[in-house]
Amino acid sequence: MILKKTRLFILIALLVIMLAACASGSGMTESDLVFHVNGGEFALNSDASALIAALGDDYAYSEAVSCHYVGMDKTFAYDGIQVFTYPVDGVDHIDEIYITSNQYSTAKGITVGSTLADIQKAYGKDAADVDGDGLLVLNLDGPSIDTDQPCLYFVMDGDTVLEFSIYSASNRQ
Repeated sequence: MILKKTRLFILIALLVIMLAACASGSGMTESDLVFHVNGGEFALNSDASALIAALGDDYAYSEAVSCHYVGMDKTFAYDGIQVFTYPVDGVDHIDEIYITSNQYSTAKGITVGSTLADIQKAYGKDAADVDGDGLLVLNLDGPSIDTDQPCLYFVMDGDTVLEFSIYSASNRQ
């Protein structure tokens, strides 16, 4: 009897370990919505000034009256990356980080030029272009057809990433 219980315990422990190993490295988490560059970590909806400082002064700047907030929405366009901000109480917050260069990556290493297989390895096999429009959207609930909550989205050309974004969806909340 003790031998049967020991075998059952070992079998259950092995099953738990195998399931944990399968889950590691896949799926979307809050940390996937953090951008890493030049030794810094920059979260969506945080003060954009540190990110702008980390990226440097070589940017094109534009602004427009915010449709959702009081103040000006701003865009800082660098070579290969754009930072979009929104104002709250006089502070510019990170709304979106839009990437068009392979110099930058997601927290799990996906960059322009990565493949759908790379995305699925990083975020899970269910990562897919849900409606076939070339836009692969991943949020904390999994793949989606809409960017109505914080997400990563990838503009695809077939199975290849052309551009991608870390997006807060702040104006949709």
